[in-house]
Amino acid sequence: MSNFYYEEKNAYLETLAKVRYLNHDLTRFLQLGLKGIELQCRRLFLEIRTHLAKALYRNMAFDFFNRLKTPKRRAMTGRQMEI
Repeated sequence: MSNFYYEEKNAYLETLAKVRYLNHDLTRFLQLGLKGIELQCRRLFLEIRTHLAKALYRNMAFDFFNRLKTPKRRAMTGRQMEI
């Protein structure tokens, strides 16, 4: 959340000022916080999805290349897996 507040510093400070001005009504501040939670959850979901896709591809490639039987093909497998 600190990343969100840092990126939205102006909105954060404006919201705090409005809270003070509106007799300490926290509604706007909570709305800003919920917006931040939503944004950070979306970012985290995209990062998890990216890592998961990479892991699934690596596992599929590993399974495929380990089925190769000849020594020459297995040597190629090691190089391909490093890539």
